[in-house]
Amino acid sequence: MEIPRKRTLAGFTLLGVIVASQYPNAYDVPSIDETARIYSSGVELLNSISEGFATDNEFTAESTTSAPVYTAPSVNTAPETFSQSTPETVDAASEDPMPFPEKAAGIYHMMWDTSESPPLSSTPANINVVYLAFAQGDPPSMVGWTDQGEDTFISEADDLRDRGVRMILSLGGAHGHINTSNRQGIVDGVMDINSKVPLDGIDWDVEGSTLNGDDIVWISTELKRLRGSDFAITLAPGGGAIHSYPPVAVELEKAGALDFVGWQFYDTAVSKEDALNRVNSLVSVGIPIGKIGVGMMVDNTEKHWTVEECIDNFSHIKENHPDIGGGFLWEAGRPGTEEWASKVGPLLLK
Repeated sequence: MEIPRKRTLAGFTLLGVIVASQYPNAYDVPSIDETARIYSSGVELLNSISEGFATDNEFTAESTTSAPVYTAPSVNTAPETFSQSTPETVDAASEDPMPFPEKAAGIYHMMWDTSESPPLSSTPANINVVYLAFAQGDPPSMVGWTDQGEDTFISEADDLRDRGVRMILSLGGAHGHINTSNRQGIVDGVMDINSKVPLDGIDWDVEGSTLNGDDIVWISTELKRLRGSDFAITLAPGGGAIHSYPPVAVELEKAGALDFVGWQFYDTAVSKEDALNRVNSLVSVGIPIGKIGVGMMVDNTEKHWTVEECIDNFSHIKENHPDIGGGFLWEAGRPGTEEWASKVGPLLLK
């Protein structure tokens, strides 16, 4: 029997409502088996509709559906692959994540109550990424809200996001414990912080714990599934972490989940040529140069760069890689921040 067109549309509409109730999040993707089940249900539904429409009598039905409940995927599930896009404009006032900028000028902001960090509102104008340092523990939670207090800090974070500054939560830090094997615990911890201050991404700065690539990829792709593909995943390898981070970056890139990786060229002696070689090493394993950045810390010691050295060294790297994705500074409360932002910031954003 041929099903009248208006009945067919009604059937697909009803089927759509059923599917939507089971997959309320735009990034929930049914498995192959689940897709087959839905398709079979659809066939049965349309068959029943066709029988019910043997005459021109109008179809009426009552149905009750329970509220959808989010169930986390198994921690053994293979990660999804994400396609990423960077729109020309972003709705900074929205709580949805803004995409990571094509050229990043970032600054870390220590969150401890005793860190004596400057007010968040004093973030220099050239900065378009603020890394909140840090979330730590098992599961992770914010180490504090600076001496501004939670309410004031969150209010100023909202103001910065209104002008397009991304808020990236940094996980770990020096001596900061992060248990990546507690995959769901990390996801829940990040989402809890996100409920207080809208996050535009996370930054993996695992220094005080073991770096497990499988865990990193699973957690990262799960957070992108929950927050959307624009939710940024960044890596901050320490100056001496030559071998541990590149394989993780490669796996994240394969999963479509890598947005930025910036070497920390400090706390260990890193020359201009050493820095260029580190960048080259990431390019050689398939990381796009636009996703690679340079981490700096201003000081006049052999393990750090002065502002003038930052300018010279970054310019040298950029001469070899004009499309490099920018860089960042550790950290907002140190001497030289304003000078770095005013002199180095414009170079990063070119």
